[in-house]
Amino acid sequence: THKGYTDITKGISIDEDMIEKTESSGWYHGLATLGSIQADGYVEFKTTSTNKWYMAGLSSDNTNASYTTIDFAVYIAGSTIRIYESGSHKKHCGTFTAGDVFRIERQGSTIYYKKNDDIMYISTQSSTGNLLGDISIHSSWTQIKDFHIVDNSKGLQNVDYDYNVRGWLKKIN
Repeated sequence: THKGYTDITKGISIDEDMIEKTESSGWYHGLATLGSIQADGYVEFKTTSTNKWYMAGLSSDNTNASYTTIDFAVYIAGSTIRIYESGSHKKHCGTFTAGDVFRIERQGSTIYYKKNDDIMYISTQSSTGNLLGDISIHSSWTQIKDFHIVDNSKGLQNVDYDYNVRGWLKKIN
C-alpha cells in the first residue's frame, strides 16, 4: 500500500498527489483506493493532459487492473470523454481540457458522472454496497492528479458556539 492506495501494479509511480504510469502501453496497470464508500460518496480526479488513455471510477472490488472490472468509469480517451460500466460503452460525452475535474458520485442508489460539477450522464444501473476507487491505465507516462475517494456518510463534526450577553464568543464545543 502507498498513500491510501492498494493493489498497485508494477509500473505505477505515486508522488504526493500524482499517479503516473511508467511502463509500456496496455490495459494491465492500475490501482485501487484503500478507502471505500458505504452509502453516498464519490471518487474524483483531475486530468493533466489530453493525449492519454485511462479509466477511473468506482468498483465493488478490484479483482485485477483491467478496465472491464471497473463498475462505473469515466474513460479519458485522448481528448474525448466516454462512460463505461463493467467494460461496456454507455455514452460519448464530448471533449475535455487538461485541468478538468471528473467525479463519479453515488447519491442513494444512483450514479452520477460529472465534469467540473456538471452532470454528463446518469447511470441506469442501480448501485448498492461498498464501492472503492479504481483506476486502469493504458498509455505510458499517463499522469492522474488528486485521485481520491470521499465517503459522505462519515459526516462532519458538529460545532457548537456559546456567546455571552455582549455577543462575545465564550466557548466552542
